[in-house]
Amino acid sequence: MNHNLAYMLINTARAYRDQVAIFHGADSLCSFSALDERSARCARGLREQLGLNAGDRVALVMKNSPQYVELLYGIWHAGLCTVPVNAKLHPCEIDHIMQ
Repeated sequence: MNHNLAYMLINTARAYRDQVAIFHGADSLCSFSALDERSARCARGLREQLGLNAGDRVALVMKNSPQYVELLYGIWHAGLCTVPVNAKLHPCEIDHIMQ
């Protein structure tokens, strides 16, 4: 059985549907069920619209934000491998990582 972080989110969303999953400062932004739904939608888009398959790598180049968490879980939910890249790097450095 595949027990990864996406699987843990699914189980947590079932148990704690309406509890807050993401805070941004003092603001609560989304519940565990909303995070689960958003990450599942992201996973479908990655697989169906972009044609990615389990094990493919996805570079995540963005500043820390609530959306980062949604995308990260979406990538994991799709069975993909996340390659976090510091968004403050020079474009040449990012290009080198992508190669």
